Amino acid sequence: MTLFSGSCATLVSSVSDDGVDASVDNSYQARKESGRCVQRGCPNLADEDCLRCSEHRAALNESSRIYQERRRTKSNALCLLCCRRERVKGRSRCAVCLIASGRARKPGVDSSVDNKGDRLSARMIPWENSPTNAGRIRLRGGKRGAPSIDDCDDFDRKILDTGIERYREGVAYLASPEGKALTDADRDAARMAALGQLTLALRAGEEIVERHRYHKRRDAEQAKVRQARERVQDKRLRALARLVSK
Repeated sequence: MTLFSGSCATLVSSVSDDGVDASVDNSYQARKESGRCVQRGCPNLADEDCLRCSEHRAALNESSRIYQERRRTKSNALCLLCCRRERVKGRSRCAVCLIASGRARKPGVDSSVDNKGDRLSARMIPWENSPTNAGRIRLRGGKRGAPSIDDCDDFDRKILDTGIERYREGVAYLASPEGKALTDADRDAARMAALGQLTLALRAGEEIVERHRYHKRRDAEQAKVRQARERVQDKRLRALARLVSK
């Protein structure tokens, strides 16, 4: 037996389960052009300066606020230098950047002792004594004005000492309670950063050894060339002496 007939059956069939009239075009473009709220299923009219009604507009703003707040919280927890890893608790950098920059906290030493201004001042020379009038020592390459072997050795020796010291500080930092509190991934990254400083130190040491080997070989080659020139000059003088004696 048929319960509904005629227009009643048509009306019931045109209404879907979610209460949306199927006979009306409820696509996004149709709702937008007709001035209705673009939120599906909403029968209200949209605000004049928005595509949604007041209720759905407030819900969207609240969702956006929560999302942006979550992004800010995550961003503020990242390292200020690399912006990829989370900061160490109470510091502005991650463990990797702390070791690479030589700022790993030494056991028993407060962080306030490490003053960046003092370190920069130690690397500066007075403006009137600076060859570049910039107040900072610069080693320039090239044949003219190139630093001497002793200057290059001193420069590489500083890199060697700094790399070894930062490697020691990194190992000591990983053994400290602050280092042990890091996650496994952060500990592995910090350990690789410490080994990277040791690699730089070894490279600087190799530069010193290779530099002296090169200059030693060059001095030996120049001595051979000088001796060959002297032999040729002696032969010419002896030949000239024989011609004069005749």
